[in-house]
Amino acid sequence: MKLPWDPKANSTIISDVSCVRPFAKGLLSEQWEAVTREAEIEAMAHLFSVVSKNEKYHSVLFDPDDVTSTAPINDIAKVKLDSVLSEVSKFQVVRQPRQLEPHFLMHFWDCGGQPAFLEILPVFLTSRTIFLLHFDASKDLDSKWQSVHHIDGTRYDGEEVNMSTLSYMLNWMACVHSHLMKYGADGSIPDYPRMYCIGTHGDLLTDEVKEQVRSELISHYKDKDYAKLISDTLIIDNTSSGKGESEDPNIEVVRSAIIDITRNKLIVKTPISWVLFRKVLQALEENIVSISLAEDVGAVCKIPPEDLPQVLLFYHDLGSVLYYPQLEGLKEKVIVDPKFIIDALGKIFTFQASTTHVREWEIFHQYGILIQPLYTSVWKECGDIKPEDFIEVLLHFRLAAQVTIEDQHICSSRYKQYFIPAILKLCQSNTIATRSKEVEVASPFHITFETDFVPPGFFTRFVAVIASQPSTFLYLEEGVYRNRVTFRYQEGRNRSIEHLTVTDQHDAIQINVHRATSRSDPVPFANVCQDILVLLEDSAKEVENILQNCIGRGFEELPKYSVSRSLCYICDGCSKPENEPPHYLTPVSDLLQTRDLEINCQKSKNYRPLTKQEIVWFPEELSEANEIVLKDEVGEKSKHYQKKLHGTSVLDVASPAVRESHSDLASKKKPIDIFHSHLASLCDAMATDHIIVRAPMYFINDISKPVLNKVRTSGISAYERAQELLMELRRHLEASSDQRQHLLNLITIFHKIKDPVLSQIADSMKSEL
Repeated sequence: MKLPWDPKANSTIISDVSCVRPFAKGLLSEQWEAVTREAEIEAMAHLFSVVSKNEKYHSVLFDPDDVTSTAPINDIAKVKLDSVLSEVSKFQVVRQPRQLEPHFLMHFWDCGGQPAFLEILPVFLTSRTIFLLHFDASKDLDSKWQSVHHIDGTRYDGEEVNMSTLSYMLNWMACVHSHLMKYGADGSIPDYPRMYCIGTHGDLLTDEVKEQVRSELISHYKDKDYAKLISDTLIIDNTSSGKGESEDPNIEVVRSAIIDITRNKLIVKTPISWVLFRKVLQALEENIVSISLAEDVGAVCKIPPEDLPQVLLFYHDLGSVLYYPQLEGLKEKVIVDPKFIIDALGKIFTFQASTTHVREWEIFHQYGILIQPLYTSVWKECGDIKPEDFIEVLLHFRLAAQVTIEDQHICSSRYKQYFIPAILKLCQSNTIATRSKEVEVASPFHITFETDFVPPGFFTRFVAVIASQPSTFLYLEEGVYRNRVTFRYQEGRNRSIEHLTVTDQHDAIQINVHRATSRSDPVPFANVCQDILVLLEDSAKEVENILQNCIGRGFEELPKYSVSRSLCYICDGCSKPENEPPHYLTPVSDLLQTRDLEINCQKSKNYRPLTKQEIVWFPEELSEANEIVLKDEVGEKSKHYQKKLHGTSVLDVASPAVRESHSDLASKKKPIDIFHSHLASLCDAMATDHIIVRAPMYFINDISKPVLNKVRTSGISAYERAQELLMELRRHLEASSDQRQHLLNLITIFHKIKDPVLSQIADSMKSEL
């Protein structure tokens, strides 16, 4: 803990993790120290020495000379196991007068604060963590945040973003809270995760100023939900670390907190066979091993084959290994050294100049387009994983989208092209360009979040998902940025071309749509805007699903990623000063508002017709289900007449009785519609080998033999098998004479599979019945 810090990093992804992880608490002392191979062997010797021969875990401690075996075992795994056990046996363990404490092992991740890393952090987040959120206390919290890069010990100041340091920090607090905090049924607060806000450069501040900075930050988060996450805010003199009595006492506060939560809260009791398994994997001295070799190691460590996926996911969640059974290219591999794949991915986010593929690097940094010759060259030296496997990782987590760039001057269509928005620079302008004066323009609207800002990782994934749609094309003429991307939107039935601009405004995502007028347009602009709404909603749901599944869920049930969002339509009918922030319309409801129904806004309570720019976002008439709600509330009067009498009908529709009826309608959704709305989430949850292999036995009476055989075919990807199974379940549900009971039966089976995410989806479906 007191080693000097070596700030070497060539990537925005993560600093040189070899300098900081893992650390462990010494066996016989209170000093934390960098882990060595000898230290781990010694720890295992102490661990084995306290295991009684009568205990069940003793089965792994067999004599290396005992050659009796019940199954064929890989020679390499057996040799490495014998080697590890031989090293363990050489240690002379002296019995301690006091009970030996568990051997603690901590992994330190020094996460880059640069914007690109904000998008990637959800992939590695785990709840069993203390987060240390660092900021420079000598700078004004309201100053614009600026990234800093350290390359080979030299500091480089990055771009300044249009966000204050304070907003940036509050954003991170809410991010960790929304992903990882899970409360008990009685409202109790969990023991982890926890966060300390650490203000550095305390040596530049007086005690009075330190307290002012601390109090100011606390005042901004104390009333927020995520305040429960934060243990304390401390301003420290980081130059005093390790200087004995001269050390800032707040450093010891943080050090003690880390040790306390590790010792008392984060301990996970594991079988010795699991501990031995991890050590033998490391003894193989390979960055990556095949799943078959991992199975052999599990066999010699007396781990049942059916338990191996759980063991791998357990160490995946702890950051010791990486295991992605849901990825086709990686499901047969176990990444023993996480640093290997992190370093490899970091090569495309490098700041160092390259003398090869200069043009490809320029295209990548200017347009965010990663071209096949470039990534093949960058990753060809990573022999254990193919370049396409790295691409699959980026695609799976929606950090990239495969696209086609039509401009041959930018890149040739002969090569694969992937859009990675996280690499782009920020756009500082607030102006949305329109090239032609003869345009149809929709009033902008905002996608807002309950956190009051766009969750980290959401926006770049959102635009990546949109970019992957067949009806959208990147519009590079206006420039593409990390916080603003413009697309050409064109469906086959529509000869016009719309321009869809998506902008991250920190507190919301703004959507702008316009198109040049044309007499030959077969589809009205309003109808196209309705299609775009569907596209955006589907894309947002896909991002939510992937962020939910970013979080490890191997050995403990973790909370479902859930940040509610809503659409807020910007008022176009009120005159306002240029610098005044926009305000929103107040539609009757998302279900009942139509184009000919009058409306008011947050600024004016007088009802008025929708403007030409606003009207495009609302349907021409109510759907059949919504007509039922309206009819129930207004009796037998015609719908047209009720809309004419807006002064009374709107009040009636907006009354508590209508809202109650609206709620009743939502609760009366058809079972088949409920199942269909959760189909994508179910598919993502089941698309892992350890679930899809077991699932068919639970649905044996609900699926045909051809489907059963296909689901059991190992040559097909887990996602395709899950999709095939769920579509068969959907067909049977649709054909059922009692869909409600049929869906309840399916919900019960989803619970029996005992996967936390499937159980959460099942509970959600049940609540909608």
